[in-house]
Amino acid sequence: MAVATLAGALFVVPAASQVTSGDSIVPRFAWPAGTVALVQYTQVIEREGDGDQPTRIEFEGEYTLHVHEHPSGLLVEYVDPLATRFRSSPVLAPDDPRRMVYSTIGMVVPDLVISRDGQLLGVEGLVTLASAVAEVVGQQAPPADVQTIVGEMVSGPQLLRTARERWNNQVGIWMDAVLRVGEAGGGEALEANPLIPSLVVPYEYRFALLGMEPCGPSGGSCAQVELASAHDPEDLNSAMTEALARVGLGDLSFDGLVQESRVSLLTDPKTLLTHEFTMSKRVQGILEEGGQSRVFRRLDETRLVFTYEAN
Repeated sequence: MAVATLAGALFVVPAASQVTSGDSIVPRFAWPAGTVALVQYTQVIEREGDGDQPTRIEFEGEYTLHVHEHPSGLLVEYVDPLATRFRSSPVLAPDDPRRMVYSTIGMVVPDLVISRDGQLLGVEGLVTLASAVAEVVGQQAPPADVQTIVGEMVSGPQLLRTARERWNNQVGIWMDAVLRVGEAGGGEALEANPLIPSLVVPYEYRFALLGMEPCGPSGGSCAQVELASAHDPEDLNSAMTEALARVGLGDLSFDGLVQESRVSLLTDPKTLLTHEFTMSKRVQGILEEGGQSRVFRRLDETRLVFTYEAN
């Protein structure tokens, strides 16, 4: 299984760690209502094999996080989006929807509804997001294309899948887990495939507590944890080929397809408030079509840095 190789490098405890082997922490979810944080982000999107030439998009920005009371628990609201840098290779045309949205709005992030025990219940604010995207896109795109573009960039099911994956990696999998420096944990789970979201495939994951570091304005102590996951290549290739045939794309097939993810998280174990978060996902293989083959590669990487206002 590829995950053993992928995850192996994660489990080296830094010499500066303040937690000795055998010490343990049990992170608890306790996001307080009234929390406010500035969130600065960098997002990288690379594509190869599904267009005329490889593309790379990188953009940075920030938004403000507010945590409010909600009838179902908590509402995590993201407001005041500001895109600060946009770069693409090759340079995207001014009327390309990705350039229009990522260079002005930045990340398209819905609000989250969270239960009292830390479960993601759903997303909100899609109408507001759709209006913002429509306003930006409408300045360049023909009116007939605006709704199509909005539907692609503010897709409720897609935004929910992305939010669920990010929340799970920031909070969900760490709640009430017993973490010890020098000990690796892991297991198996199911995940929607990024190429065909309706295809759910099993994967294995491994995680480790690397140590404790100072964090926050009050000089608290945060846990540095990392996680790696990967799918069995044979199972993944078989499932993808079968799924393509089911949707009428039997002339397409993958060979040597690999899907891997890596997460690095700095979090307060007393509350599971995130201080730093990096998540990357790579899909790579050979796409065969009509007797021709080409490299197929996707990389999505997100880095978030949270600065909390003092209470």
